[in-house]
Amino acid sequence: MVSATDAVVPGLYGYQVAIWRPDGVVLVFAEFAGTINAYGHEEAATRAEPPVPLAQWQGIAESPDWQFQVPRALVDEGARLASGIPRAPFPEG
Repeated sequence: MVSATDAVVPGLYGYQVAIWRPDGVVLVFAEFAGTINAYGHEEAATRAEPPVPLAQWQGIAESPDWQFQVPRALVDEGARLASGIPRAPFPEG
């Protein structure tokens, strides 16, 4: 699925690419042309279009370089790096 979407705020739109892999994993990439009410920011268009072209996201999602398994060492390192973050990915409140 490849799509460009509109938002409530004029000019704030996004791109989304979703790829369903043979093993059932779904990769979803999304980006917007501004803030989308995350981290306490108001929704607002901050640029004319999202920074990465939609065709480039599609190419990334469809790349044969994606692995279906993550090496254990990478999982362990990610857990170590994230251990100091009190809340992820978004702060509460």
